[in-house]
Amino acid sequence: SAIITAYDRQESILNTLARLTRCTPPPDEVLVHVDGNREDVAEAIRFKHPDVRVLVSQLHVGPGGGRNRLLQEARYPIVASFDDDSYPSDRNYFTTLVSLSQVYPDAVVFAATISERDHQIAHSGPRSQWVADFVGCGCAYRRQFFENEEQYVSLPIAYGMEEADLALRIHDQGGRILFSDALHVYHDTDLAHHDVPKVAGNQLANTALLPFLRYPIYLFPIAIFQFSTKFWDTLRRGRIRGAAYGLVTVVPHLIRHRRRRRPIAAKTILSFLQLRRNPHFVESPSH
Repeated sequence: SAIITAYDRQESILNTLARLTRCTPPPDEVLVHVDGNREDVAEAIRFKHPDVRVLVSQLHVGPGGGRNRLLQEARYPIVASFDDDSYPSDRNYFTTLVSLSQVYPDAVVFAATISERDHQIAHSGPRSQWVADFVGCGCAYRRQFFENEEQYVSLPIAYGMEEADLALRIHDQGGRILFSDALHVYHDTDLAHHDVPKVAGNQLANTALLPFLRYPIYLFPIAIFQFSTKFWDTLRRGRIRGAAYGLVTVVPHLIRHRRRRRPIAAKTILSFLQLRRNPHFVESPSH
């Protein structure tokens, strides 16, 4: 299955769907979640691609909430995930993904190499690593692992929270994330929207939300360090209004989601942070 989250970028989602049809072979099914009750976007998809299954949420549930619905509706065991502005760089993407899923049966998430509009990555040849993190616009899930596990925390603006939180919980459940340079995804963005104060501010607030939900209290000093580092990075990038917005909203943000708090054992969190700093190389399928 290929799943895509969309909102208000009609031209982008139609381009992504067209790119998927050019893959050889294409995915066995394609599902799109349209957020915020954008029926105009949903109707454009249905008109251009009648074979695509389109789900629409009346409320703005964010990309994580959309992926939760898409994972529940997907019919096939491997679920490739994209944003409305990301798509495979290689026509054989899905063949490679299926091969990786067979070679690495312990992997529950497959993270692709992601190139962006102003950041092209030179590929030195297939290599694989066990890693801590992944990005939702260029990854794939082993659906069976997520059938009985909590999935994404649904947030309208989820930068800094959704994948990092899910990756930590995957690590806690003994799941593994495989990065492979054999999977290439192009993300057609320059990330300029990260300069928008509301976006930058929510990303800062989410940096506090993740440890608030998952860290035991005696690890909160690590959380304070992480938040401070993110705050100064936001200032360094010239996002002054975003930093101010984040400071003002962080406490209400934590209070709003306090019922989601499910602390994870300290040794698991420390193990996760260690893996983030030191990924484990594994033998590539091509060797």
